[in-house]
Amino acid sequence: MDIYFYNTLTRKKELFEPLDSQEIRMYSCGPTVYKNATIGNMRTNIFQDVLRRMLRYNGYKIKHVMNITDVGHLVSDGDEGEDKMLKSAREEHKTPLEIAEHYTKLFFEDLKSLNVETPEIVCKATEHIKEMLEYVEKLMENGYAYETSTAIYFDISKLDKYPILSNLDINDQKAGARVDIDPEKRNPYDFALWIKAPENHLMKWDSPWGPSYPGWHIECSAMGRKYLGEQFDIHTGGIDLIPTHHENEIAQSKGACGKIPARYWMHGEYLLINGGKMSKSLGNVYLVKDIIEKGYEPLAYRLFCYSSHYRNKLNFTWEGIESAEKSLIRLRNSYQANLQGKDELTEEDKKRLAQIEDNFHKAINDDLNMPLAMSYVWELAKFEKKNLEVAKLLAKFDTVLGLKIDEKNQEKKEEKTIVGYRMVRIFDISQTKPIMEKTEEGNEIPCNKAQKLIDSLSYLKMVNLWAEDEEFQEELLAAAKDMIDIPVMEEELSPDLGGYFRFQDKDNLHIVLNNKFGITSRFTTLLHEWTHYHLHNPFKKETEWITEKFKKQDKEIQAESVAYIVAKHFGIDSSPESFKYVASWPKEKDIKDLKTSMEIIQKTAATFIELIETRLETEGFALKIHAWGYKR
Repeated sequence: MDIYFYNTLTRKKELFEPLDSQEIRMYSCGPTVYKNATIGNMRTNIFQDVLRRMLRYNGYKIKHVMNITDVGHLVSDGDEGEDKMLKSAREEHKTPLEIAEHYTKLFFEDLKSLNVETPEIVCKATEHIKEMLEYVEKLMENGYAYETSTAIYFDISKLDKYPILSNLDINDQKAGARVDIDPEKRNPYDFALWIKAPENHLMKWDSPWGPSYPGWHIECSAMGRKYLGEQFDIHTGGIDLIPTHHENEIAQSKGACGKIPARYWMHGEYLLINGGKMSKSLGNVYLVKDIIEKGYEPLAYRLFCYSSHYRNKLNFTWEGIESAEKSLIRLRNSYQANLQGKDELTEEDKKRLAQIEDNFHKAINDDLNMPLAMSYVWELAKFEKKNLEVAKLLAKFDTVLGLKIDEKNQEKKEEKTIVGYRMVRIFDISQTKPIMEKTEEGNEIPCNKAQKLIDSLSYLKMVNLWAEDEEFQEELLAAAKDMIDIPVMEEELSPDLGGYFRFQDKDNLHIVLNNKFGITSRFTTLLHEWTHYHLHNPFKKETEWITEKFKKQDKEIQAESVAYIVAKHFGIDSSPESFKYVASWPKEKDIKDLKTSMEIIQKTAATFIELIETRLETEGFALKIHAWGYKR
């Protein structure tokens, strides 16, 4: 079965064609071991683990390399500041080696608790100084590097194009985006390959340029080449690595051997915390141990990560973890029930199981579409008959999921307390204020039960209040994307094209949005194209009659009408664009067909609204929007 990946390098989904038909060579950027890895970092590691499990599910052997950065990563991702390892060592009154050993140990303990497999090769930067020096010398020899009084720099002017991964125009960047602290640099965007060390510097090695230490980017280039060759199949990492680290890896590789090191570049999106970024200043940095200390199983977080595509932002809430843990319990209970099940399967049952298996396989092969894959997992878990074959198939799926569904559920030491509202008679419940209680950490927690009631009564008011808020719009767009079972990509299109639904190839259906458009425009365009996929897809038998009955113009009107209704429901007015379509309805149209079309529009809009709201609820959106309202 074909595999498709979204390639950051080409900014499109591509058929995966490995260099070797038997073994996949893959490189992942590992941690800088100066502090604990956050659950945001762990989301990236879970995505990388699912990727290797999926490849193995497809019959491939894996040669996976991950680095450990224990030197060379400065406080900023540019060339300013001190080494992160040294900074942490000074703060904790330890040696850099002690810091590295401590946090490396904790990192792998976290991976184990999340059932993330250890890559075949784990390599430390400090153990590959020789390889890095050879790489820098090669760049010097090829004319891609030069020496200053403080460092050896890569000369980006020698490249035909830089950058190529992020596609940024560096000429348009604001001054100071990277601070040019070395006046000897030929270009502000030249980056350090090797840094000359001050006399009292704790981490330094002999080199042709005196006592010095490596830059951050050179380690991955050197170790990737050593273990995987000059070119390998896949390079992964977090989205934050695109504009600097991975961009510079590519530059180094082109300078040393004339090749881009990996053919496919895959990046995991950010994890948000209650709708915002994770920040120490906000006190919302969570670790795996925080999940454990709150009484949740770490694998609940792994399952939680499957609720969103790895290329979409994911909003972390404790309500979401609570829900994920309950789902994990149900999944394990289903496995145990089927393990002991004696129901006989008919030929029709067997066909249905085979179809579920095929659908799951297609979903994971479609750029790791885990939300869609999980829908088939739940279809299997809820299978009406209990039989050993169902259990075996669940276990097969779990080789990708990594949820340990064959294990017994953990007994809770104590029940979680739900803080409630005091119920009183009042004219309008939406005018009430919650009675807040504090957790041990000092955070206020509102009641859950009455919260839902208030949210349901004041929903439209709140939605309209926040309709212009960019974060709110991003939530809507992400929710809609997650509920569509075909890929949704964003690419740069012509200025007059908002997007399109590609339906020419049954096995490659997808929606493309113009990434140059604003969030609201992308949202309404997505609704429009979603309608085409939902109603006018030539490969859907259940809507075949709609495709045959209505003309192209009529279908466009249906799509835009649905987009207008759904957007309006969420407080977004798309009338300037939508009315152009609605006003073009042919006058000679038969009233019977008009009525039919209106019924289709109404039903489709209601379906989309329900799906999006369900998704938002799953993401803990109702609680968040209410909190936003209080902040206002």
